[in-house]
Amino acid sequence: RLGLRLKLAMLDLLAEREPRVRHIFTSNAETNAHMIGINEILGYRVIGRTERSWELPASSVVKA
Repeated sequence: RLGLRLKLAMLDLLAEREPRVRHIFTSNAETNAHMIGINEILGYRVIGRTERSWELPASSVVKA
């Protein structure tokens, strides 16, 4: 779960330093099932098919 913990730490830092951010975009390879799973766990939604781009409303990031 290192990838998940790292992504959560990045989201916490972003929320702290850039509170006006409204959306967070990320992308990953179609073959990276582990990161796709992490994005799904965090609540990102697919917004593009070719490169599998994701978006997460910043307001949905809950500080752990």
